[in-house]
Amino acid sequence: MNTALIYTDVNGTKHEKELLKVRSNLVPEDAVNLEIPHGVVAICSAAFYQHHRLAKILIPDSVTTIGSRAFEMCTSLTDIIIPNSVTSVGNNAFQNCDNLKSIVMSDNITSIGESTFYYCCELKDFKIPNKVTSIGDFAFGHCDKLKNIVIPNGVISIGDCAFHSCEKLESVTISDNIVSIGSNIFMKCDNLREIKIQGDINKLNKNVLKGLKKQCPNVTIVGLKQSLRTKKSKGFSTPPSERVIN
Repeated sequence: MNTALIYTDVNGTKHEKELLKVRSNLVPEDAVNLEIPHGVVAICSAAFYQHHRLAKILIPDSVTTIGSRAFEMCTSLTDIIIPNSVTSVGNNAFQNCDNLKSIVMSDNITSIGESTFYYCCELKDFKIPNKVTSIGDFAFGHCDKLKNIVIPNGVISIGDCAFHSCEKLESVTISDNIVSIGSNIFMKCDNLREIKIQGDINKLNKNVLKGLKKQCPNVTIVGLKQSLRTKKSKGFSTPPSERVIN
């Protein structure tokens, strides 16, 4: 099996290194394009920390772990695909990747850690995988261009300041399964107008609802509850009803 890491430097020179794990300081900071070979199982903590010139990286489906701060301050990185083989992404993994516009995340991660996307200023869209159960402190802090976010049904906790200073955030959808929210999760989200509760509003943890109302006094909180009635003649369910929470 070829496990040679292949990268191109700023002069266009191609290099190869044999490895099973990508560790810190392994790849020179002048790497621009990088192809991690199949067979590598981990991208270790701070593996590409402050690799300001790294613009493109291909990650194979043999990688299962991405360590903390793995891509922190990769300021030239604009897009990345995390394969479904990855089950763990460490804290601060993409912090200060301030030109990162697009990321396709593995469907098999179960948490988004502390400051994972902190100061990803150009990130406009992000789909939180369905298996995620927790979102850490400052996970999406200062994602200035993030407009809408849907938090899937599996998420039960959201950490402090998780969406702090997401200046363009307009709409958030969360499920009635959440049991814990931190402080100031939407602080300085000045364009946030609506929080939708997907599911039965009556099942939402009362402390969560109280916390949202306290933290977002000027935001409309709308409960979406699917009617169980059906229109027999048409063969479809009636549309969801909406209830504004005062």
